[in-house]
Amino acid sequence: EIDKYGMAPAKDYITFKLLEKMVECGYKKEDTIIIMDGAYIPKRLPDFLKGYRVLAVPKADVHIKAVSAASVMAKVIKDNHFMETVKKCPEFAPYGFEDNRGYLTPQHIAALKLLGPSTVHRLSINAVKGYIKHNDE
Repeated sequence: EIDKYGMAPAKDYITFKLLEKMVECGYKKEDTIIIMDGAYIPKRLPDFLKGYRVLAVPKADVHIKAVSAASVMAKVIKDNHFMETVKKCPEFAPYGFEDNRGYLTPQHIAALKLLGPSTVHRLSINAVKGYIKHNDE
C-alpha cells in the first residue's frame, strides 16, 4: 500500500481497515474513544466511524499508557515478523533484517548495493530508490 498510494494515504487506508474490523467486532460508539497518535486526523472519516469519538493526541505514546503499550506491541510484532521472514526466506539474510529491523545499517546498505532491493523493501522510500537495479545495468 505504501508503494502504491504513498505513505500518508497508505497509513489512512490501513488505519481504516483496522478500525473497520474494530467496528465489526461490536465496539459501542458511546464506550469507545479512538486515539490517533499525532496531530493528524484524516480529513474525511469513513461513514462507519460516524458517531465515534476520534482524537488526535500528539505524542500519545508518551502520555497515554494504552497507546504506549500498543506501540511496544506493534514494534515487537514487526521485529518478530522480520525474524520469521528471514528464517523462512534465506534470500533475505544478506540484508540483516533480523538484526537491524530494516534500518539502513552498513550491512543493509552493502546488501542493497550488491543485490538491490528485495521483494519486501518499500521501493518508494528514497533511501531504497537509489539501489534499484535497472534492466540496462
